[in-house]
Amino acid sequence: MKDLSAKLMNLHLETTGSLLEQLSPNDVKRLITDYYANIRLIDLVAKYSLPDDAKQPGAILHALPRYQSEIPCPYDGELMSGEFHAKSAIPWHISVSCNFCSHTQLAVVNIDIHQRLNECTCDNCQATKEDLRIKQIAAQRDAELHAKELRSSIPEPQNTAFQALNLTDFLFLVAWIKTYSDTDLRYLMALSTPILSEETLTTDKQLETISKLAKQGYVGLSKETDLKYITATQDKLTYNVFDVRFTVAGGQAQIREFMALDWQNNVSKRYNTYEDYAELMLQLLQIWHDICLEQLLTYMRIQMEKRTMTAPAGEKTRMLLTSLLKKYSPSQIMYLIWCAARNAGDYWAQSQVSRRQASNSIVGSIQRQEENMVRHNRDIPEFERPKEFIEDPVTRTFFVDVLALPIDGLGAHISLSYLKNRFPYVPKPLI
Repeated sequence: MKDLSAKLMNLHLETTGSLLEQLSPNDVKRLITDYYANIRLIDLVAKYSLPDDAKQPGAILHALPRYQSEIPCPYDGELMSGEFHAKSAIPWHISVSCNFCSHTQLAVVNIDIHQRLNECTCDNCQATKEDLRIKQIAAQRDAELHAKELRSSIPEPQNTAFQALNLTDFLFLVAWIKTYSDTDLRYLMALSTPILSEETLTTDKQLETISKLAKQGYVGLSKETDLKYITATQDKLTYNVFDVRFTVAGGQAQIREFMALDWQNNVSKRYNTYEDYAELMLQLLQIWHDICLEQLLTYMRIQMEKRTMTAPAGEKTRMLLTSLLKKYSPSQIMYLIWCAARNAGDYWAQSQVSRRQASNSIVGSIQRQEENMVRHNRDIPEFERPKEFIEDPVTRTFFVDVLALPIDGLGAHISLSYLKNRFPYVPKPLI
């Protein structure tokens, strides 16, 4: 049995059953040890001279004293106690209880609050459930008011001039549609608003862009919008959410067109002269740069947090990463960042410097790593896409659909020549 020695050190001997009352405290501990060592029941009865009633299945187990666990009661903070369980018991089914308020829960430190409330009938849990119920009713009333405001503030979309959108907003719109369309392409499921939590299931950037497109008449509420409440789960917490569904001007037919969008054809429609074409290529390169820069800053933050340090994200850091993106792929720059983060961690651990000073050393370390590679004429290795990266719809659409790269396209270095090969200039006929 796991952690048996710790439980034997914290026995509540006063809870020992009458079946074992003739045993000394040390004998009780030895009996528990023998029980979980799979010694036969008949041998235990003989060894400790127990009465015949002890031969009944479960009799010895139910007579064992309770033990003090390491799990505090969520209401009074006192360490809860548990019963010794059968050798065949599933660990997840083992529970502990508070000796003061009678609260009972599974023997899990960070137990889900909803599971805790649903499985316990103590006064504290019942009061908490009632408090949540009252808050939920109030939140649902607020959501209903929000629904009315939302319906009146977002008119039905009428603007189908999608080519008039700038390239960045158009990319976001297509990525949104490809990611959040329902199976039958009737509506977009992008904005579910929690009403019981300060958390948000969508980013501020999503809300900002969608709001702008709605004001311009490209996006509006779908007729499929259901103002009922649904349940969503995020990070093991359950929320009641208010479901809002959107559509674009042109409805289902337009959504289908976006799903099968030919980016080469779309880009060719965005210019009339070679000067327009050249400017468009620069815009695409800038989008690639902006996406990769954010990915690199995220990777640097992850690497520094692993070493309990803070990554610098100021202008100097951005300028360095920007200059490196002109020469190397993001995967190669990630290798430089990883080496520099490791060096910063060693610098802080081995020198009498502050954590902040060691963190700031990462920028200079990246520069020295790159210079050292160039000096020795060595190729910079590439890192694969980190597992910690969240798959962003815009990044996926841009890499896979626009640039024709793999989803982990961070290994490619995009240049103007690459973009001009991907989107060849097509002279327009003179009118």
